[in-house]
Amino acid sequence: TLLENIQNSISEIVPRKKIGIAFSGGVDSTLVSKICSDMGFDVVLLTIGFSESHDILFSKEVNEFLKYPHHILEIDGETFPTITSNIRNVIDTDNLSWNENCIAFHYVSKLAKSLNLDVVITGNGIDELFCGYNRYNSTNSWSNKFNLIPKLLRKVLANGIKSISQDNLNRL
Repeated sequence: TLLENIQNSISEIVPRKKIGIAFSGGVDSTLVSKICSDMGFDVVLLTIGFSESHDILFSKEVNEFLKYPHHILEIDGETFPTITSNIRNVIDTDNLSWNENCIAFHYVSKLAKSLNLDVVITGNGIDELFCGYNRYNSTNSWSNKFNLIPKLLRKVLANGIKSISQDNLNRL
C-alpha cells in the first residue's frame, strides 16, 4: 500500500529517532508528521513564516489536534531581502518554485540547528500525489481532469528531476 511504501522509505532513510518536520499544517506536512509519530519517531514541528502569516497561524491551529512539540521561526523582514538575494545568486535560476523552496529550507534549517536537530523531513512535493494544487483542478468536468492529470504530473516530475540534477545540488 502507499502507506507501507511511505513508512518503508522513512525507515530506510531516517537514521535518528528525534526528527524535525518542516510543518505548514497542510496535507503534506501533517500526513508526514502523523506517519512519523505513529512509527515511534520523536517528532518536533518546525514552522517558518512572517509574523501572523497563514503558515504560522494554520500550523498552530492544526497542531491543536496533533499536540506535538512545535517551534516557530518568524522571518525578520529587514534581513529577508539580503538572504533571498544571496540564495538566488547561489542557485542561479529564475524558477520561482526552486527559489521559494531554497529560501524556506534556509529558514527551516536555521530553526532546526537552533534546536540541535540534525534530521528534518519535509512533505514538500507530496501534494502531487493527492492532486492538491489548483492547476490540477482547472477544468470543469471530471473526465477532462483525469485526462489532464497525467500530463501535468509528467511535467511536474520532469521539473523535479531537473531541479535535483547534480549541477544544482553542487551549487547548494
